[in-house]
Amino acid sequence: EERVVVVSTELARLLRLPPEVALFATDSQPVPLDLISGETKLGDLVAQALSSRPELMRETARVEAANDRVQQEQWRPWLPNVHVGMSSGGFGGGANSSFGRFSDRTDLDALAVWQFRNLGFGNKSLQDERDSQHRQAYLDFEATRDQVTAEVTRIWQQVHSRHRQIKQAGEAVTSAAGAVPLNFEGIRGRELRPIEAQQAITVLAAARNEYLAAVVSYNQSQFALLRSIGKPPVASPETASR
Repeated sequence: EERVVVVSTELARLLRLPPEVALFATDSQPVPLDLISGETKLGDLVAQALSSRPELMRETARVEAANDRVQQEQWRPWLPNVHVGMSSGGFGGGANSSFGRFSDRTDLDALAVWQFRNLGFGNKSLQDERDSQHRQAYLDFEATRDQVTAEVTRIWQQVHSRHRQIKQAGEAVTSAAGAVPLNFEGIRGRELRPIEAQQAITVLAAARNEYLAAVVSYNQSQFALLRSIGKPPVASPETASR
């Protein structure tokens, strides 16, 4: 009971619910959850992950920003710095210490300056630096993309493998459950010893534990697959029509 309360509190924190909210399972035991249909193709999930994962969006933005800086340095030597100034006021003057002939005056100045750093070699160095940063950003993007693709593929394989484990564990439970009454019949007919019935019950309990472990593992892989693609899968037109 203490463990249930602790887990409930942690889950409420993750869901940003009030701490006094008590969460509990409606099922008496874990059941398989199909958050993503097993018929969904791996390629569709990978494509959705590549378009939805936030880290890929981040790396894409970095590549675009680096590309803008490359273009900026390529155009920098050929685009002048434009300065515009304006001055006005009263001006006057005269010979020696005589001041006169005051009148208003307005000046408008426009200046265009082209800058070539170190005879252009400095600009070339900046262009090479920006180009290197762009390549680094693109390599980071490719590494993240490959990581996301491998993650979705690995978890997709786990989902299908653990689904088969549930089926096999269920068959083992059915077989062990069928052996228990046969052992009791053998005991009543004095063909078996009581310890053999106890062994059959132990085997049944172990099979049920294996089944529950397989279900929990499958559900965890389903949640992991849902997280790996960034958002709930988009149903194809064929799936929606069915």
